[in-house]
Amino acid sequence: MDNENVRLFYWDVRAPPAKFQYRPAPTERPMLITKEVLGEQAINSKVRDMRIQCDRYEWIIDIKRKKNDIITLDQVFQTIYDYLYMTLTESEWNELSAGEKRNAHISRGIRITHSPVGFDMDGRIRRVDVLGERTVFSGLRHEEATEEWIMILASRGRNT
Repeated sequence: MDNENVRLFYWDVRAPPAKFQYRPAPTERPMLITKEVLGEQAINSKVRDMRIQCDRYEWIIDIKRKKNDIITLDQVFQTIYDYLYMTLTESEWNELSAGEKRNAHISRGIRITHSPVGFDMDGRIRRVDVLGERTVFSGLRHEEATEEWIMILASRGRNT
């Protein structure tokens, strides 16, 4: 899941995993990920659980493998997506700088504006709002000392 040289995939974590795009080869056009690919094994089958930490925040995402099952790419991406769309806790809010709080409000406004949901939409700030422009999933880096995976996020640029 590491892409240090060439970006062969693109996923803006503001969108569901079904919008994950990848290139089968560097010269080919990007395509949406298929259900077959999402169903593939994400990590070694000997690993029972997977713990992911966000690269900038102390957010811990735990993925539990069901008995006699594997952890799939779909589980990993969907769990990340679901976690980032959880409402920010008060303690998480209190840890943010004034600039991060301002940016979270701006991102929330953009998210609400582009949402297809109607008038009664829940307008609370979510973790994904705190990320600002850093919403491009760039892979997971394994930390052998802690057995955790670090989620690397990159900036999406100004026009996306």
